[in-house]
Amino acid sequence: MKRFQRATTHRAALTSQQRPRRDGQRFDLRDRTAAANQLLLCAIVAVLFVVGLVGGFIHRPELFALGALLIGLGGIAALAVPWTSIPAGWVAVLPLVDIVAIALMRQADPIGGLGLLWVFPAMWLATLGRAGLITCCVLIPALYWSLIAVGPEPVFSFASFLLPLVIIAISSAVYASARRFAAQQDLLDAQAARLAFARSAAVQQEQLVTEVLDTVDFGVVRFSVGGDVVYENDAVGRLGGSMPRLHAAGETRVLLQEDGETPLDAHGHPLARARRGESFEDETVWSQDAEGRRVALTFTARRLLDHRGADAGGVLVARDVTAEQEALRARDDLVASVSHELRTPLTSVLGYLELAIDEDDHSERVRRYSTRLSAAANACSRSSPTSCSPRGGRAPRWRPPCTLARSMRSSSCASRCSRSARSLPTG
Repeated sequence: MKRFQRATTHRAALTSQQRPRRDGQRFDLRDRTAAANQLLLCAIVAVLFVVGLVGGFIHRPELFALGALLIGLGGIAALAVPWTSIPAGWVAVLPLVDIVAIALMRQADPIGGLGLLWVFPAMWLATLGRAGLITCCVLIPALYWSLIAVGPEPVFSFASFLLPLVIIAISSAVYASARRFAAQQDLLDAQAARLAFARSAAVQQEQLVTEVLDTVDFGVVRFSVGGDVVYENDAVGRLGGSMPRLHAAGETRVLLQEDGETPLDAHGHPLARARRGESFEDETVWSQDAEGRRVALTFTARRLLDHRGADAGGVLVARDVTAEQEALRARDDLVASVSHELRTPLTSVLGYLELAIDEDDHSERVRRYSTRLSAAANACSRSSPTSCSPRGGRAPRWRPPCTLARSMRSSSCASRCSRSARSLPTG
């Protein structure tokens, strides 16, 4: 529950942090839209003004020039004023000024069709929200019909309603598009917030796993499907000096197989086998430097699968087992030494017993005792740790039959045999 609360708090913090940036992006979009609309309107008015003056189509040039001047000043304001640093309502001043300026130009030439220019400020106001839509749908028709009423020929016809209806339809379409765009933007922002939260959680989890892996004493190598190493913990740097092709520092060393004598070729290198997709466990490899010092490492490789069950690379774990191998070798040396020390007196005891049995001047009782003692000595000889000692006195792995208790039992048996031999009568 606490984990869920922390995740919810973190998600809320991300959302609150992204809201000012999202609002700033919307204001930047409004600024670009304002500049584009205003500059386009300025260009159209400039062309109409030049054509009207040259052709003499404008009946009242002074009114047309005044309207063109207001639109030009609006274009300068659209470029110069930092709209992001002032309240959003002030952005509506420019389209309102344009509506008034277009009304002056239409009054200068009533039959020129200049009322169509009201489409530009109407679209601009519609992008500002519901209040802007209502303003343009009420102000422009009212102003248009007022100009018709005060004109020289106040005649209302079908054409008198066509222009306001077209402007209202265009403004409504622009308003609906702006709402859809805002909804899509909110959805994208929410998805971006969730993605940022998931990424943050993944980064934290990755850092935690990395810190844990860096504290262990065994090396972990993670490689991709193509065999490229994508991660290695700190222990790899310590162990890598002992392994060629695992770390650059180990290129001068020679690899040997588990027996410690047979060289290991590049094809049998644990990392090469793991890159080929093999899985193995506790593969022991010996590494020897130029001075003859040896290090034993065990390797375990596993393939990794993603959430779809597809191959996602593999992981190789290396562990230094030199101390363990040296302990096993010391144990085997001890077993071989104890075996040698036990067999020497046993051989002497058996020899004397055979001589005693072959003598004819002993009584039947002494002969019986000698036979029993010889059988006991032979049993001790058969149970000697020599049978447990491996070839050459060295064993890379532990073998259960050869135990210290068994060696002690053999030693006790040999001692009893020696004492029995010494107690036999010689005459």
